Order: sequence, then structure tokens, then C-alpha cells
Amino acid sequence: MNNETKIKERFRMKEKIKELVEKYDISDLKDGRIRVDSSIARNQADVNFVKSNKPAIIQYLRDEAQKRLEQEEKENREKYAELFAQLPERKIENTPDEQKFTEIMSRKEYRNYDGPEDEGLRIAQNASNNRIAHEAMQYCNHELETKYRYDMTQDARLKLVREISCKRCGLYIRDIVEEHREYNWN
Repeated sequence: MNNETKIKERFRMKEKIKELVEKYDISDLKDGRIRVDSSIARNQADVNFVKSNKPAIIQYLRDEAQKRLEQEEKENREKYAELFAQLPERKIENTPDEQKFTEIMSRKEYRNYDGPEDEGLRIAQNASNNRIAHEAMQYCNHELETKYRYDMTQDARLKLVREISCKRCGLYIRDIVEEHREYNWN
């Protein structure tokens, strides 16, 4: 089988999968299983095709979901472009020192205060652990994760929220910018 034939065969397979996904409302259950409309039982050939090509169908569904997410992200980036320009630039300065970071973080206490009379002890422990984590942040080799949330204000203006966080030391920075409009109430 030459290369051109293989390409045509893959194209036909993808078209068949697309047709069946639309026809039988096939969806990915994220755990290696798929959900198929019960009307597929009327056509044994389609049942056999779905059974024998289940991994390819799951891959097709995940690829399509990824394409949709990328398209939504692109549209949001365009829609919120003005707000992205307003976000402050964040420079997180630190001097990574894994040994010092580990040493400081090891001073945290994790006692279990579970009674209502221990509320003060729990608050004091949390405050102490927060001070220790804040001290350790300057030595953390940050594994930063940035998330954007596209939102609207209560009066229907665009709102962009950026969250920068580090799972290792607990660093958390949130920036919020909103669209500004002039209103004429007359």
C-alpha cells in the first residue's frame, strides 16, 4: 500500500468517525469509555465499527474538544485584548536556594486542633505557618502557573482576572482589570 492510499484511508476513517459521532451523539466519558445513543443498536455494522475503533473515536473527540478550547481562547484573547494591555507586568524576584527553602518549610507545624475550644490555637498555627511560607518564598524555585478568567462586571462591562500561583510555596497574585465606559444617564 503506497503513501497516497494510506492518506486516503485515514481521511475516509476520520470522515466515518465524524459521521458516526454526529449521527449517534457519541461523547467521551474521560475514563476510557464512550457514551453512544441507543439508536445505534439498529445498525450492527455501526456497532462493530464503533467497538473496533473506540480508541480512534476517543482521540477524535478529544482533538475536537481541544480545538474548541483553543478557538474559545483565541476569541477571548481578541475580545479582551484591551484589558490584557492594562494588566500590570509582574516580575517575581527571588534567589532560588532549594536547601534553604526546604529548611525553612520544615519549620511548619501540622498539629490537628479539632475542637471548638481549639479555635485560637488553630488560628495561631495558621498565622505562624503563613509567616514561615512567606519567608520561604524568597528561596523557592517557583513553578508558576498563570490562569486567566474572562468575566463580566455586574453592570455588563468586560472583566479580566489573572491568577499567578506557585504550588510549592503558596505564592498567589491576583490582578483584576475592568473595561471602563462613560455613561450618559440623560
